[in-house]
Amino acid sequence: MVRFGTITMSRPHVFNAISADVLNRLLDVLRALRDDNTVRVVVFRGSGERAFASGDDINEFVRTSPFDVLAIAARLRAVTDITTSIPNPITASIAGYCLGGGFELALVCDIRIAADTAHFGLPEIKLGMQLAGAGTVRLTKLAGSSSHVCYR
Repeated sequence: MVRFGTITMSRPHVFNAISADVLNRLLDVLRALRDDNTVRVVVFRGSGERAFASGDDINEFVRTSPFDVLAIAARLRAVTDITTSIPNPITASIAGYCLGGGFELALVCDIRIAADTAHFGLPEIKLGMQLAGAGTVRLTKLAGSSSHVCYR
């Protein structure tokens, strides 16, 4: 019998924004999945239809020091790193907004299935911020060079 796991980010009142607490819980769950050889498939989703994840919880940034923000970014990177280390397939089930750190989480999944309502973006780029989970590198590897897309 094939066992599967579901990871649901459940903060629909804030479009499943990613807080430090969410990242800590994700790290715990992902470590457990990595070490559990009975789970063969994992589905990663957001609660509700409005968002997979709308990115980092900006309200949390207002209440924290710049050093805490860096620690949160390091945790997001740890989540993306551990996700890629899990040998079994992880599928992102994406509905609604998939932005910033949420988009980076989707990019590290092996398969991404998007509803017609899905909207993707990396808005932190407009603010001159670097992506914590290497999202631009991953996106380029997945999508390919833009010159191939535009000129073929």
